[in-house]
Amino acid sequence: MICSKCGKETDDMLSVCEHCGEPKDNNAVLLKKTDDSPTVLIENEKSYDEENTILLEEDEDDGRFISGVLDADQSIKTASDDKFFANNDYVPSASDENKNRRNTFNDNDSTMSFDAIDGIEYIEDEDPTNEKLVSEETESVSEEKSEKNGKNQKTPKLSFLRTFTAVLLSAVTVIFMLVFNSALCIKLGMSGNIVRNSVNQLDPKTLLSSEFSGNELSDTLFNSLGFADTAGGLATPNSFRTYMMKSDFISYIGRNADNYINYIIDGKGKDPSVTAEDFVSDFIKANNRASIETFEYKMTEDDYQLMQRNLEKDNFDSALSIPEWSSKINFNLKNAKYLFSYITIAVFFLAAVVMFIWTGIAADGKAKHITGFYSRILKTAGSITVITGALIIIGSAVAYAFTNNAVFYVISHTFITFSLIVLCVGIAEFILGLIFRTINKNIINTEQNL
Repeated sequence: MICSKCGKETDDMLSVCEHCGEPKDNNAVLLKKTDDSPTVLIENEKSYDEENTILLEEDEDDGRFISGVLDADQSIKTASDDKFFANNDYVPSASDENKNRRNTFNDNDSTMSFDAIDGIEYIEDEDPTNEKLVSEETESVSEEKSEKNGKNQKTPKLSFLRTFTAVLLSAVTVIFMLVFNSALCIKLGMSGNIVRNSVNQLDPKTLLSSEFSGNELSDTLFNSLGFADTAGGLATPNSFRTYMMKSDFISYIGRNADNYINYIIDGKGKDPSVTAEDFVSDFIKANNRASIETFEYKMTEDDYQLMQRNLEKDNFDSALSIPEWSSKINFNLKNAKYLFSYITIAVFFLAAVVMFIWTGIAADGKAKHITGFYSRILKTAGSITVITGALIIIGSAVAYAFTNNAVFYVISHTFITFSLIVLCVGIAEFILGLIFRTINKNIINTEQNL
């Protein structure tokens, strides 16, 4: 140890300098000077804890100071080795005292700062373990925030009111879709010319042998006309069947079907209702040649009058009267042409589009919910339309196979074009619904992966 008065080395164990007898100062202790490092004086302020000192010694390898730990309220003061050892009477000045006070440690700081000490380098304590722990905690917090943000980005569930409104609008939309489908398919597949050509493809023998009103169609017509009392009493049910086969009754049915459909759907022509008088005049008289060939008998006016009266008794007029049909359904079929006009069809389509938009708004405008509702609407409307078309084609054929009813036979053949159009429209809507369903699944999977 070096004496602060004479500057000579003295024994550490002595209380006074062995050279000059100077007592050792408890307030200042000189540290042993190394070969290349400056001596550092560490002085405790009298107002602070006098028992705590610190040794700062420069490392010979890299010139950096190794520091210990000081308690709170300690101060550090240094002196260069040249100045200190050149003057053995060195006493800290007032400026040094102020500097010491400025360089005191903050009681609230858990680390030491040497920024105020001139000429001293220091190394901040680096704890790899703590840094790794902090890094891991930061990454964990970041992942939690990312997960939370991902959850926040997911589309929330619809409220009960919105769900109920969307479901109600979806049902109305399906109704508009079905009305649009029906009007469009009837307009395209039920024209008079199409039906007439389909009827002309019917087999006369099969039609006459089909059941109608509890009997074969041929026998029903024979009884309704009272044909046994005509043709000089020569007609029988079997001979009447032959008579009908030689007549143009298939063409007659096709012509009248064309007139009915053109009047109801397109509003063309006058009232096509067929009366008993019209039937006798337009069919029986027109096929007098068939009567001669079959019965070798030419019909007389009395025969025609008798058949007309018999048909009227059998309510033939009301059976084929459009006014009677209108009365039964409480709708004037004369105005049906407005329902099947292209303008009305366009209105039905626009109404369906508007309902789609409202359904999307009720679904909170979220793609996830919109695609889900659109998929259900299109698949429902498409399914019903496909089932309708299948029932007309397949159902009528199956029904005819089991019942042998003439009506099912006519429907299965005359409505085939209409049924095919219905199937195409229904399948197209169902496929479009599946596309929306695929989009909906992709949206859901994307949200789950976030």
